Amino acid sequence: MGLTTSVEGLLRKWNDASDEYSDIVMQREYRNYVHIIGLYPNINKVGYFWSCFKIMIIGASLLFHSIGLVVSTVLLYDINFIYFSSALHYVFVVGISFFYNFHFNKNRKFLARYHSRMYFNFYDYKEETTDEIRELVKSTEVQKKRFMILPIFSACAAVCILLLAPILDKYGTFDFDIETSINFNLPLPMVYVFDTFTVAGYLVALTHQLLSAMLCGLIFGGCGYMYIVMVSSLSLQMRILIHRLDTIEARALSIYEANFGPKPKLNDYDLYRDRRFSKCMDYCLKRCVEHHKVILSNIAELNDFSSMPLFAIFFVAALIIALAMLGSSFWKVLPGNTIASLVLCGTEIAFIGTLSSLGQSITDLNEDIRTAIYGIKWYHCNKRFCMNVRILLVKTLEPVTFTACGLIKICYDTYANIINSAYSYYNIVSATGS
Repeated sequence: MGLTTSVEGLLRKWNDASDEYSDIVMQREYRNYVHIIGLYPNINKVGYFWSCFKIMIIGASLLFHSIGLVVSTVLLYDINFIYFSSALHYVFVVGISFFYNFHFNKNRKFLARYHSRMYFNFYDYKEETTDEIRELVKSTEVQKKRFMILPIFSACAAVCILLLAPILDKYGTFDFDIETSINFNLPLPMVYVFDTFTVAGYLVALTHQLLSAMLCGLIFGGCGYMYIVMVSSLSLQMRILIHRLDTIEARALSIYEANFGPKPKLNDYDLYRDRRFSKCMDYCLKRCVEHHKVILSNIAELNDFSSMPLFAIFFVAALIIALAMLGSSFWKVLPGNTIASLVLCGTEIAFIGTLSSLGQSITDLNEDIRTAIYGIKWYHCNKRFCMNVRILLVKTLEPVTFTACGLIKICYDTYANIINSAYSYYNIVSATGS
């Protein structure tokens, strides 16, 4: 009861930042997905007790599974190197899933505040929404829907691997008649604290492995999709800022006509010397500067939140991809593990590639903002306007990049380096194993 009370008190503290706006966005973007898998329990709906119970069950299941995998990995090292590499691979997957589940719940306050800002679109220009901006919003929504396949494919791949691998391995040349406490009839050869060679024990272990595999796939997919939604919301804001900069003269003229009447028939030089038009330009640029400041602030907060999760996956990415590739070299010995390794390898490469693409998009959009600033007719404007342009330019010169603990940049170059490193590890281990 003491532990339950402590966790319940912690949940109350984490839930303080939740409001109706964050709940609306959570429901709109993820439906009940993140609630069901425990990444963001709907405390206001199901209560603290059931939220506490769900988090503890999920955490205990993953922790128990990871401990069993670690022990089994040590034992498998002396039995078969391929089974050893597969078990080590699953240790990383389950361990990272456990960490992700803890990290997202621990940072519930940030998630609530961030999604609440998404409800208000981060910044209000107090200007008319143009058709171009509506098209940007629409294209972003389409892009996010395409990524919905990520959690579904992750969960299905995890379960299919567990079901198919042990069946197909029976057609390989590996000798399963080995005296060991590890049950090779299970999808994941593991040692348990209870006897898995009996019918009841086998069914319990099988059920636990299937549920854990599905849970890991759903957590990876859920965390990935939440990250996609949050980064996409920032990339949308950056595209809106670029549009506002590109149309700053038209915006200023619109404000001029609304306050001072029709546009005067002047050339560009004389128009920009008009004090009233200059004030309109100053107002429009000031809004852009404020919007850019809001964007940078939210990028910094999201980077702080995602730094450790990104580090966890990118730091071991080369190794786990190499381990997955390694299994494909021994298709005659363990054909089931071969297929499992290829599916896992493809899933992880796609997952890392998606994260790298998102990080690269933010970096590229920052450069596009700088280009849009250069496109302003600043050479016709007054000194105060030019000073604001310089300030905005200086801000865009600072690198805007998502990083993992400040060590690994999330971009295409990092993705290419990981694939190259994985292939190098694969060649080294293959040569050593042979």
